Amino acid sequence: MINSIIKTIKDNRLIEIADKVLNGERITTDDGIYLFKHAEVGYLGTLANYIREHRHGNKTFFNKNFHIEPTNICVFDCKFCAYSRFLREKDNYDAWELTEEQIYDSIKAYEGKDITEVHIVGGVHPKMGLEYFKNLIENIKVEKKIELLMESQIMKITGDKVVSTITVVKKALAGQPPEELAVDGVFIEIGRVANTDLVADFVKRDERGQIIVDSDGQTSHAGIFAAGDVTSNRFKQIVIACGQGAVAALSAYNFLHKIK
Repeated sequence: MINSIIKTIKDNRLIEIADKVLNGERITTDDGIYLFKHAEVGYLGTLANYIREHRHGNKTFFNKNFHIEPTNICVFDCKFCAYSRFLREKDNYDAWELTEEQIYDSIKAYEGKDITEVHIVGGVHPKMGLEYFKNLIENIKVEKKIELLMESQIMKITGDKVVSTITVVKKALAGQPPEELAVDGVFIEIGRVANTDLVADFVKRDERGQIIVDSDGQTSHAGIFAAGDVTSNRFKQIVIACGQGAVAALSAYNFLHKIK
């Protein structure tokens, strides 16, 4: 299938990149940028799927979960969201705020079923803070088939053609040896540790390693701008990071324009 798709491509650079993929060669950063700018999504998907099947065979792993949405009341006003409502709209017919008892009842409805995850997603309610979700998660842990490994770090993912085990260190048990757990698959989610060591010698960072910026995305070093989750901005959401990126880019443009 992949060869038949490549034959339809007239861009020689895209064909060269596909040849690398077929020969098991690693593409370069420039190749990746070229794909981003010039390749159709279907072409990218075909190349990616070829690599996936070459490494793991024709296998796909699924997480069996169910969703709980405690509320759609939210402090944010994301323009693309038709889901959320402000606190002042809590009495509207389409606004909701589940009690803890209602949430636990929803979980009990899945007792005895082959579930691996309780997925909690919803609005950022001003009255549902850290303590609320701490208590909520502790009570959800009562479900025997679902184990939450809090304050743990995955040190290694092991497997031949597919993932078979993970090696975990529990931070709460200092000095204890790592624990190896058998798993059928791994779902990786981006964390909140700012990967900013690259610029540690150039810009000021806070105690969490986040780059300190002003409202224009300017760092402590003239001419270096930053945006997104690596910065000291309080809220971490994709839509916010996109906006910050636009601001930082415009600020960088203005900076360069002034020094011409």
